[in-house]
Amino acid sequence: MRKLVFSKLPLTLLLLVLWLPALPARAFEVEDHVRFESALEMEVLKLLSITDLATFEPLIKDYQRLNPTVTVDYTQVSSRELYKAVSAQEEPFDLAISFAMDLQMKLANDGLSQPYQSRISRAAPAWSRWRHEVFGFTAEPIVAVISESGFDGLTLPQTRQELIALMRENPDRFSGKVGTYDIRTVGTGYLLGTQDANSSEAYWRLAEVMGSLDPQLYCCSSQMIDDIRDGDLLLAYNVLESYARSRLQEEDDAQILRMQDFTHVALRSALIPVNAENPDLGGSFIDYLLGPNGQAMLERETDFPPLSSYDAASSGPLRPIRFGVTLLANLDRLMRDRFIGAWEGALRLK
Repeated sequence: MRKLVFSKLPLTLLLLVLWLPALPARAFEVEDHVRFESALEMEVLKLLSITDLATFEPLIKDYQRLNPTVTVDYTQVSSRELYKAVSAQEEPFDLAISFAMDLQMKLANDGLSQPYQSRISRAAPAWSRWRHEVFGFTAEPIVAVISESGFDGLTLPQTRQELIALMRENPDRFSGKVGTYDIRTVGTGYLLGTQDANSSEAYWRLAEVMGSLDPQLYCCSSQMIDDIRDGDLLLAYNVLESYARSRLQEEDDAQILRMQDFTHVALRSALIPVNAENPDLGGSFIDYLLGPNGQAMLERETDFPPLSSYDAASSGPLRPIRFGVTLLANLDRLMRDRFIGAWEGALRLK
């Protein structure tokens, strides 16, 4: 830890340091922050997002190509920290982008977002938005990622029932080698866990089998994928396919599995916080993300499948997570405590 050694400071500087008031601590933790200056700065769009900066940068620069007077101030945080930042209202942001659909809905339901309507936003599918306040703009499958060498000689599971049977029959192989989200601390993990449990009773049997195998718990998909690639895991469950595709190379000893009983599709979404200083700019970025330019850039420059790529008529086992009151119900404190308690028991964490 860096320390100030006051005895070595000039007296005038020492007095200045002691006189300066302490800066107020932020109500949330920042992972990254970059300001994309425009050549003709007239306005500043403040974005708060959980998306890796390297992934989102092409979208920001394309938006600025279409809006050359806008400087974009980009702050990257986790989904929980984004929720805390918008809730605290201590720092204004013009747009908040998160993968935690339930937390985005709660912000809107608690009066912490403001409505936005345009020709483009109204054209979005009804299931992909909430009350003209939360707008999904990607459609991202949730998958399992496996180590190909670790599964050598085994029949690859196509359903959760087959995965359960495979792990039960091979405990020595999978012990300490199965990873998933820690749903107690990761908003995305809790969202996906509750959706799995709502969709199939197999979720709890799967959790119990994982619990017998010393499961490894993670904060994010990227770390699970890296541990698959490095040989520390054989199975990563409930991973964002977009991150798997962006981090894995053809030569990596890994494979993506979409479960054929069902594969959830989650939406990355945007909302305009109630205290936004430039809500019109936030709205213009929503229109960009939902419009042809943003959707094309998502498909061409990122591994995030655009909302326009999802075809409900021919989706097969793909099952979208829809905005609705069920997502809010899962955030009820009593229900959340009960669910996490059952999850901890199944995974033998208590």
